[in-house]
Amino acid sequence: MRAKPTYAELEKRVEELEKIIAEASKDPGSFISRAAQSSTDRIEAEQRLRESKERFQKVFNSQLDAIFLLDADHPPRILESNRAASEIFGYPSGELIGETTEKLHVDAARLKIFQQKFIASFEKTGYLQNCEFSMKRKDGSVFPSEHTVLALKNDGGDRIGWVSIVRDLTERKEMRRRLEQAQKMEAMGTLSGGITHDFNNILFPLLGHAEMLKDAMPSESPLHQHVDVIIDSILRARDLVRQILTFSRQGEQVMRPIRLQPILKEALKLMRVTIPTIIDFKTDIDPECGIVMADPTQIHQIIMNLTTNAFHAMEEAGGKLCVSYRQTHLEDDPSPLRNLPRGEYALLTVADTGIGIQQEFMDKVFDPYFTTKEKQKGTGLGLSVVRGIVENCGGEIHIDSKRGRGTAVQVWLPIAEDLHPEPGDDENRPVSGGNERIMLVDDDENVVLMIQIVLEGLGYKITAHTKSIDALEAFKEDPEGFDLIYSDVTMPRMTGDQLARKIREIRPGIPIILSTGFSGRIDSEKCREMGIQGFVMKPVSRQKIAGMVRKILDEAQPIPEAGPKKMEE
Repeated sequence: MRAKPTYAELEKRVEELEKIIAEASKDPGSFISRAAQSSTDRIEAEQRLRESKERFQKVFNSQLDAIFLLDADHPPRILESNRAASEIFGYPSGELIGETTEKLHVDAARLKIFQQKFIASFEKTGYLQNCEFSMKRKDGSVFPSEHTVLALKNDGGDRIGWVSIVRDLTERKEMRRRLEQAQKMEAMGTLSGGITHDFNNILFPLLGHAEMLKDAMPSESPLHQHVDVIIDSILRARDLVRQILTFSRQGEQVMRPIRLQPILKEALKLMRVTIPTIIDFKTDIDPECGIVMADPTQIHQIIMNLTTNAFHAMEEAGGKLCVSYRQTHLEDDPSPLRNLPRGEYALLTVADTGIGIQQEFMDKVFDPYFTTKEKQKGTGLGLSVVRGIVENCGGEIHIDSKRGRGTAVQVWLPIAEDLHPEPGDDENRPVSGGNERIMLVDDDENVVLMIQIVLEGLGYKITAHTKSIDALEAFKEDPEGFDLIYSDVTMPRMTGDQLARKIREIRPGIPIILSTGFSGRIDSEKCREMGIQGFVMKPVSRQKIAGMVRKILDEAQPIPEAGPKKMEE
């Protein structure tokens, strides 16, 4: 209730009215004119004030960051907040008015310490920014935030409040975490490449000597079974390393007509090692399914991603994981596969009995970085990458899932009916030797010894070097003294491809085979561009080495400057 005015106040008002009446009586016209002008000015000022307030509110509520106007109390109370504050913190408009800022902070004690330091430092700078706090929403969830604080002062320079701007850092922190994870994976890829090279150099002589040991044994020897176990273990280790190498290789992916059956079996063999026994793992690969245009490395990536997702969906309770591959005919406009024309398709299905996918997430499963997994179990890139690979092959991917009833992922790839797969090497076919002169170069003495024994056993004359510099000097002394160069790629001081270029400068037409356990610089495609006749990924059987050497020597031409028509791999 409004208080009654005192006698002194009433007396003062009477005096003011008497002055106004006296002034009006002297010049009534002027007084009325000035009064009218004053009224007009007041109306215009009020209009400008309203427009200014409307503009302020539009700007205030259009900001994506939360903005709070605070009083000068300790702790400060909220006088006003914008629309973003309601959206970020989950409070309806106006509900926070009158509350202290402590209501929104997780650590009130840290906030008080900060406020004490803030007031002292603010007198020097006039503002404070880039301060990070953990804050809480109305539902209790916690999120990281960044603060900028400004002072509100009156005309006299006295502080009458604060402006606090709060930015939600959840997305920025998550992107930074993913970037760091990607950098770690890139570093792991580089590291795995180096380890792969060294490991394959160990496996290579092991495989060669084990095969020679088996051949040297009498056919009735009981030791044959032990050597077979050694050879089989080496081959399994080789396949495992090649799988790791799949994720370390760089460069353009090469689409070619292939049969997917051996690639799928190889990838699934690796997955069996990682999947626990509580999951029943079944495969059904149709050997008659036709040829598709694809890149083998990318097919590996598809099967690894899909089976890993299925495994994670059943990790706690177990279940069944079924992978099938068959050829099927597709009719026109088969919902939901509306983008595929009718015809023959290879259908890869990965089905599990896991927890399934919630229906509200089905439209987001292919979005980059979207994942429902825990932080340590996924980046949200798997299905996005798989869809990109499948569409690049001219196919389509479809997911059928229900919460609690499992998931089935179908990958449709068109059959390339008029194409034939590239011929593979038969490592068991018999090979013949010869009497040609071969320079062998590898910095690993065990590898040199094994290959030398194999090739000399076939009648070839071998000159071996463990240093590429020495090999180049020997070739300069007698350029016509060799019929073929067999060199490792990764060697100190001068790599195998550098050695090949220098040798070709001296004698352009000499056949060359490059061999490597792993190299990020050289692969079969780059060797083909260089005109190199053969490329070997260690470890390989001695039959393949001997067969490649013999075939390249037989096909050698005097000066194939443009490179061979086909390079042996």
